[in-house]
Amino acid sequence: MRARAEVVDGAGRRGCLASFLVLAAFGALRPIRDELGVAAGISDLRAMMVATLAAMAACAPLVAAAARHSDRRRLPARGLGLMGASFALAGAFLLLDAERFSPPLLRPLYVWVSVTNLLGVSLFWAWMAERASTSDAARPRSGSGSA
Repeated sequence: MRARAEVVDGAGRRGCLASFLVLAAFGALRPIRDELGVAAGISDLRAMMVATLAAMAACAPLVAAAARHSDRRRLPARGLGLMGASFALAGAFLLLDAERFSPPLLRPLYVWVSVTNLLGVSLFWAWMAERASTSDAARPRSGSGSA
């Protein structure tokens, strides 16, 4: 059987490109976050992971409240845009004076990158779920990727 591409228009191609870029960006954050954890001190890694869990538990109701009181179709795109801007700001901050960062400054940065990455991936998949139609979701798929 021959695999067929269902993306034929420009909007579909832009959506595929955006999906790839978002997932690649979040994949690139993981080694940066890991390096922050090592630089902050391996002995504190467990505490930083617990802090990440606590921060996610605190942020999840806030994201749920934002989703409840805003346009669901625009929330993921706005959230991802805000996250992109915050990462650009943090990157510029790190480039300006990365030599003077001490472990007490790196620990909250590790937690922030971890939480932002987790929320960003969640918002990305929420955005993708909003874009899919019910017929697309119900369509049977074969294991080989061909239709």
